[in-house]
This record gives sequence, C-alpha cells and structure tokens, in this order.
Amino acid sequence: MPGAGHVYRGRVTQLRLRAVDVTVAVILFAVALVTASHGFHSGLTVWAALLAAIACGSTAWRRREPTTVFVITTVAAEGYLAVTQSEAGLLVLAAPMLVLYTLAETAGRSRAVILGGLAFLVMLAVHTTFRPVWAGPQNIAVIALGGLAVAAGEAARHRRAYVREVEERARQAERGAEQEAERRVTEERLRIARELHDVLGHHLALINVHAGAAAEVLDDHPAEAKKSLAHIKQAGRTALTELKDVVVLLRGPDDRATPTEPAGGLAALDELVVSFTGSGLRVETDVAGVARPLPTAVDVTVYRVIQESLTNVARHAGDTTATIRLRYDPDQLSVIVEDEGNGGSHAAGHGIAGMRERVTAVGGTLRAGPRPTGGFRVSARVPLGVSR
Repeated sequence: MPGAGHVYRGRVTQLRLRAVDVTVAVILFAVALVTASHGFHSGLTVWAALLAAIACGSTAWRRREPTTVFVITTVAAEGYLAVTQSEAGLLVLAAPMLVLYTLAETAGRSRAVILGGLAFLVMLAVHTTFRPVWAGPQNIAVIALGGLAVAAGEAARHRRAYVREVEERARQAERGAEQEAERRVTEERLRIARELHDVLGHHLALINVHAGAAAEVLDDHPAEAKKSLAHIKQAGRTALTELKDVVVLLRGPDDRATPTEPAGGLAALDELVVSFTGSGLRVETDVAGVARPLPTAVDVTVYRVIQESLTNVARHAGDTTATIRLRYDPDQLSVIVEDEGNGGSHAAGHGIAGMRERVTAVGGTLRAGPRPTGGFRVSARVPLGVSR
C-alpha cells in the first residue's frame, strides 16, 4: 500500500523533527543557565530559571505555532533579562531569534519583519528601562541578529520552494516521458498492424479466390483446379516470405542487419499485377510521365496503396476490370486505382484507413469512394521530396 508507506514516512519525519526541536530547546536552556550562573554573584533565582525554561522550552513547538511561540519566547526572554539584569543572560535571546527564523521560513518575510520589529521595540524599551547602558552595542547586536534570522529564514523558504519546483518539474518530465513512450508504443503497434494487413491481406484474398475457383471446377475441369492450387501455393509462399520480413523488423538492435522496410515497391508492380490476373481479375496499367527512381518511403507507400486497392477489388467488386494509373510529375506522383464493379463494401475493414495513414506519413493525400458512374476509386498524391 503506497499510501500507508507515505503516511508512515511522514510520521517518522515528524518524530525526527520533534526530537531535533526538543534537543535544541534543552541545549538552549542549558547554555542559558550555565552562562547566567557564571554572571550572577548571588546565584540564579527560581523565577529566572522558570522564565529561561519557558523562553527556551517553547521553541520545541515553533514549527506548529511560530507566531504564538515567538510572542511567548520574546516575553519570557525579556522577563528573564529584567529579573536578572545581567549581561551574562543575553544568550537567552537566542530562543526568540530561532523562532523568528522559523517564522520567516514558514510565514514569509513580511510577517517576520513586522512581528520582529514590534518585538525589538519592546526589547529596546525593556532594556532602556532597566539598564540604560543597553541602548548601545548590545541592542545593535540584537537588531543585527534579528535581521540575520529573518534573512536566513527567507533564504531557507526560497530554497524549499526551489526544491519543490525542481521536484515538480522532474515529476512532470517523468510523466511526459511516460506519455511519450506510450505514444510511441501505440504508433509502433499501429504500424505493425498496418504492415501485417498490407503484407498478408491481398495474398489471403487471392488464396480465398483461387480456393473458391478450384472448388467449382474440381470435378469437371481438374486441370483448371490444379492451376488454382498452384496459384494458392505461390501466394502462400509469397505471404510467408513477406511475413518473415515484417517479423525481422521487430527484432532487437543486436540482431544482424536486416532491411528497414518490408519487401515491396513499384519495381515489383508487374509481379503484383500477375498475381491478381492469375486469380481471374483483369488489371490494366497506364503510366504517364517519365518513370524514375523514387524515395524509398514513397516507393513502398505507392506499392502498398495499389496492393490494398487491388485486394479490395478482388474481394468486393466481383468479375470486373481494375485500372492502375500512375502519373509522374516533377514534384509529385499520382496514383489512381479504380474498378467498374459495384464498390459497395470497399470501405469495410481497416484497409482504406491504413492506406490513408501511409500516404499521410509521407506528406501526401488520399481519397477513396464510389465513382459517379459506378465502381470504386482510390486516388493518392505523394510528394517526391521525401528523403531516401
């Protein structure tokens, strides 16, 4: 239970502080008695000892009620000096000075200065009344010590505030680091999901189409069924190879060097088209402009858009023709994949969302939706300024 542990540590700290305060009070009282006893020719009176005990002993509660304790210690110390009328007893003023330090530390400089100033006026009045000579260096020393106590308390208060601010900033930085780590984990999880979807989706769709075709012609046309089974075998082998590439990306940094992207790119576009035409889908390709090497990120992104679009056509559009149009401009590459089918369920699943994420990641835009004349169209534009 973290809460219980925190409370326990807080109680231990309070007990330690109380022990320190009591020890300081006892030491102040002992020092006052020893110094006063050596300065008195007639010995220390009971009233003097009682006032010294009140002045010094009250400091044990200075952290709880600093204002009240300051008034008590000041009155008791001045009463002690009035009774003893000895310069040897001036050390008893260390008690109100200590409380004044605590007052400045906890309540702030303004209250400490006001209360300290009033107390010193009372001290000066008492000193001047009983021993006019005390209006000299002794009183100046008392004022100086009071100012030093206020300054020390104010410095301690600022230091505590600074430490709290540093600790809070450290906690905020830690929370920020945790949130950043969570964000990166989420992004990586989405990237892995997108890669798996892109790598396996179209191969599984081809396997499903060929399996259905093989089941239909198995009895009457076993040769056609055999071709479909060969396509299934090839699609399965390719899917396993690309899946292996994705898994390799997830290995640790100590593993041997591997490709930084899964297999795929416009160099493999013809092979991709063949894999779909083998399943019965008619695919036409139209390239405008001068084809040239592309940045790796753009190359893979465009390939995945075409791959996912053809997969959706094979799944949802039925017996139709898909057209791939690539246009190379000086600063961008445009790709359009459209079909003449019904296009009714293209938007199902995560395929279009995954394509849009990929295209957006390289600074491009993607649109997908039914065509006015029927069928479905996926259109993407990606800039060619992405670093290789």
